[in-house]
Amino acid sequence: MTIEINRSYSSRLPAMIMAAASLLVLTACGDGGSGETPPPLVLTKDICFDNSIYAENAKYSLKYLENDSRTIETTGEVRSTNSSYAGVTNLIEFQEVTYNTTVSGVTRYLKPLAPGIVAQYATVAAQGALTLTTTRYSPPLEDRRAEMSPGETRTFIGTGTREVGPLPPNTGPQPYRRQDTIKFVTIERITTPAGTFPACKFEYLDSQTSEWWYRSLVIRRTLADGSKRVLQSGELNGVAIKDL
Repeated sequence: MTIEINRSYSSRLPAMIMAAASLLVLTACGDGGSGETPPPLVLTKDICFDNSIYAENAKYSLKYLENDSRTIETTGEVRSTNSSYAGVTNLIEFQEVTYNTTVSGVTRYLKPLAPGIVAQYATVAAQGALTLTTTRYSPPLEDRRAEMSPGETRTFIGTGTREVGPLPPNTGPQPYRRQDTIKFVTIERITTPAGTFPACKFEYLDSQTSEWWYRSLVIRRTLADGSKRVLQSGELNGVAIKDL
C-alpha cells in the first residue's frame, strides 16, 4: 500500500510522531495517572458458559426484537435446587417462559455436571396452564458442547419417552429419540442493542439454526427461514447484562 503525504503537512510530522509516541507511553503506563490499563479481553469459550444460572434463586430476564418488528420477552428462574422427578432426586427445577403472542414455558429437571455441562432428565412443555408434552430421558440427555473446540461438530442423542396431553389424542408415553448435531463455529464479538459481547457461535445442523451464547444465555438466534431474534436488553440475577 502506498501512502501519499501532502508537502505542507509533512513538515509537522516529526512533532506529531513524538506526540503520538508520548501518548503510547502514557497509555501503556495506565494513562499517566494512578490507574492501570486493563488487559485486553481474551476470547475463550469459558465466557460462553455460566452454571450460576442454575444456582439457588437464580433468575434472568431477556428482551429480544424478532425480525426487527416485535418484542419478545423470555424469563428463566430456578424454582428448586432439591427437586425430584420420576424417582430421581436432588434435581434442579428450572423454568423458562416466553411471552410472545401466547405464553409458553418449559420446565427442565437437570443436574450440572461441570462448568457448561448439564444433564437433562425431563422436560415439561406447556402453553399457559395446559401441559403439551412431557419428555423423560433415560439415560439423561447430556449437553457437553462446553467440551468442544471451535470447528468441531458433535452429535448428542437423547432417548426415552414422550407423552402428549393430557388432552386427546393422548396415548400415554411413547418411545422418543432426539438428535442434535451441533457445530461449534467460532468465538467472536457480536454487537446487539444490549451491547457488544464475546460469544460462542453454534450451528444446529439438523434444524439449520444458529445461536450465539454468552454466559449460557442466547444473545442472538437465526433460523433457516431467515427470521432472527436479537437481544435488546437483559438482567441476570438483578444485574444488567452489559457489553465487554
